[in-house]
Amino acid sequence: MSRHDLTITEWNAIRNYLPKKRSGKRGRPWVDHRKTINGIIWVLNAGTPWRDIPDCYGKWQTIYKRFRTWCQSGLWDRIWGRLIRRLQRNKQIDPSIWCVDGSIVRAHHSAVGGSCKTSRCAVENGLGRSRGGYSSKLHIVCDGQGIPLGITVTAGQINEPTQFIDLMDSIPLKLQSKANRPQYLAGDKAYVARYIFEWLEERAIGNVIPNRKNENKNPNFCRERYRQRNVVERLIGQLKHFRRIATRYDKTLESYLAMIKIAFLRITLRTIK
Repeated sequence: MSRHDLTITEWNAIRNYLPKKRSGKRGRPWVDHRKTINGIIWVLNAGTPWRDIPDCYGKWQTIYKRFRTWCQSGLWDRIWGRLIRRLQRNKQIDPSIWCVDGSIVRAHHSAVGGSCKTSRCAVENGLGRSRGGYSSKLHIVCDGQGIPLGITVTAGQINEPTQFIDLMDSIPLKLQSKANRPQYLAGDKAYVARYIFEWLEERAIGNVIPNRKNENKNPNFCRERYRQRNVVERLIGQLKHFRRIATRYDKTLESYLAMIKIAFLRITLRTIK
């Protein structure tokens, strides 16, 4: 078996969230979920086509079909959301500071095509042209320990500030509650925007965002807190260790986001006690 397979602790953390049986269908029972998920994780790490999955994980058609079925049902989102809420209940989410950042991911030629026959359709699937070529952009928010909290994916040419509200809405925690909000939020100069400052002020969240050179300095800006922003950069680097994430092979935004959520699960499960 692969060194990337789920450990017993990781498997026990998610096993109860998986479907117990086929809903409203007759036929053969599910192939073992753990074996199937290990096959998906193998593709996530190796970045290879589904057809190249080793035989020890079962038929590639079964693994791919299970992956797509769970994408469409939103299962990966639910599992990841429950784990984040579990960490919050156990007070393992750092409330002192959260960090945001964006990163470009090159799209492989296999991600081009499919249903994306027009530029509008491509943008809807998170594909577009930036200085780096045909690409997608990951917008990520994490806590002060580097635990991923939210993610959105857009076309590569989309600016970070335009996605800030959607990014914060992607967090599974209810930010209406003060207990679920951070004391400070850190971002680079790309996040200098009036509506972002107003959003933070309305929620009593201190902003750790440096001003541009042509603007007046923020008297409340704390350089020490800003140095903590490197945790989100390290998280992005950790995320790109997964080859299926570092290069986008998936045509649809739904499949690519699911791969990212599975990678988030691997990262998050390491913090479960």
